[in-house]
Amino acid sequence: MINKPTISHFFYKKLGPILFFMLWMGCANDPKTTATPMIASPDSIHIGDSEVEIKRIRKDGLDIALTSKKDRLMSELQVDIKDSTQSKQYTTKLQLDGQIQDVHVTDLNNDGLKEVYIFNTSSGSGSYGDVIGYQLGKSGLDTILFSSADANADENYMGHDSFYIKYPYLYRKYPKYREIDPNCCPTGGTRNIAYKLIKQRGRLILKQTKL
Repeated sequence: MINKPTISHFFYKKLGPILFFMLWMGCANDPKTTATPMIASPDSIHIGDSEVEIKRIRKDGLDIALTSKKDRLMSELQVDIKDSTQSKQYTTKLQLDGQIQDVHVTDLNNDGLKEVYIFNTSSGSGSYGDVIGYQLGKSGLDTILFSSADANADENYMGHDSFYIKYPYLYRKYPKYREIDPNCCPTGGTRNIAYKLIKQRGRLILKQTKL
């Protein structure tokens, strides 16, 4: 005999992740909550033809929720940040191509203001990397500009980036392809590019730096 799905099963399947997210947002205000430096397993739900994915991160006094609504090739990403040390909350939205790989919280320019760096990898076989950065300013989120022009100018560059932070620099690492290399098998070694966070004409920029 085949058991039919019950109403409680439907409620848990469809609404469970949403209620869990709302409960988490409420608990984030509790100063006794222990911060854990990791990306939690995402919750995915379907609303109409779109898939909504929620990732939660707690690092260095920040509670971060990344909510992406996937629709065809692009996703709309909403970033919610709660700073439990200063009782502040920040929200922003942007268009995103690909998948979020990692999130880091640091202060690369040592000005006392926290920065959030979201490492993103594009869809497709190239897996081209990008950095989405924000500084938690006194009046809101300040965007940190990042350019891939230096990597794109490298004739050996074909994507497959990874990023890491080694204070006070942010590093981009990617394999170098020779002309005859297939996409799966680069043979030219690797290249590391260091970026330093500077302020130029009133804007925050990750600028390539020679070490």
